[in-house]
Amino acid sequence: MAGVREGASGSPETWYTLKESFANFRDIRGITLPTHWTLEYSKEIGRTGSVLRFTTQYQDMYPNAEIEAAEFKIR
Repeated sequence: MAGVREGASGSPETWYTLKESFANFRDIRGITLPTHWTLEYSKEIGRTGSVLRFTTQYQDMYPNAEIEAAEFKIR
């Protein structure tokens, strides 16, 4: 396992990374907001790893919009 650092127990170290990115900023009713959002989570154990990526893009936003109380009820 040359080149792989070991943890205190002699096993390979585990690294976790959480990265959040914002892009495509627009003026929405006087507020500058990102319309593209990406969340990336990675886990590396020794030489192996995995990456989970969640990306969303918004077409419309309504800052400070009124929300009916009924929207918060569990159905």
